[in-house]
Amino acid sequence: TKQERWCLLVSVVILDNTINKYEQPKLISADVAVVLTGGSGRIEKGIEILNDKKVEKLFISGVHKSVAIKKLLNFVKNNSFNKYDDSNIILGYQAKTTFDNAIEVAHFIKKNNYKSIYLITSKFHMPRSMYEVRHRLPNIKIIPYPVNNNNIKIKSWYSYPGTLFVLTFEYLKTLLVILRISILSLLSY
Repeated sequence: TKQERWCLLVSVVILDNTINKYEQPKLISADVAVVLTGGSGRIEKGIEILNDKKVEKLFISGVHKSVAIKKLLNFVKNNSFNKYDDSNIILGYQAKTTFDNAIEVAHFIKKNNYKSIYLITSKFHMPRSMYEVRHRLPNIKIIPYPVNNNNIKIKSWYSYPGTLFVLTFEYLKTLLVILRISILSLLSY
């Protein structure tokens, strides 16, 4: 119906505004950079932050169980990264979803007593990722570091049906995460 289309359009505009509030920050020091796998440029950005000595460690969450560090670094576009000492790169093999990523990241952060992290994921995925990770790590400083995905035209989403679909689906998943976290908060009182 016409009302449903308007609701959907308003929702996507809200998501667009939420997504665009996340910009790549000026680099400051943090304990660890956390990469959520699933999109191009994320691992490269994490390694770049590690190379710039802004973090002590790089944790990559959601790596397939068959992938070792050397194999993963072979996929990195800039081969100069492959010369990096990979002892500061830790792979997480448990996560398959954003929900799982947050659990895996929280376990790693708490186990190592870190207080500040860069959270690296694609720009359109950042709002949901921030809700999930912040829910599990409320006392940790989280610095969002969005990576642009060239296949998702965020600035001109209205001209690309594929982008509109991805953003709409992401918005709906984000709403479900907000709802789940809100219900859990109410039940904990």
